[in-house]
Amino acid sequence: KQWYQRRVRGIYIKLGQAMATYSSMLPQEFGDALKPLLTSIFERESGEIDYMFERDLGGSPNELFAEFKRQPIAGASIAQVFLGKTAKGEKVAIKVQYHDIAKRFKTDKYTTLR
Repeated sequence: KQWYQRRVRGIYIKLGQAMATYSSMLPQEFGDALKPLLTSIFERESGEIDYMFERDLGGSPNELFAEFKRQPIAGASIAQVFLGKTAKGEKVAIKVQYHDIAKRFKTDKYTTLR
């Protein structure tokens, strides 16, 4: 795992992504270190996706969608995006938040207001 996949979450990802967007204004070493925050997909704990679906929607992804691809296509500070199909065969993007997002927001809020 890279450093940003092990330790960085929440507001720190957002700040790093914002800085990476303007990496041409930073020393090259900083820009190079921050660029992966724009393209990397962060790993989730085993079973986290099923837990979120069960908790929030009352069923597993396989019960709620005709198709659910478990490999995320995008990721960010608060969620990941997955591809799926509805019962009618419509292709959809499914955004699944991280299970501890409420806790992260409290920590981020505390960090930014100190």
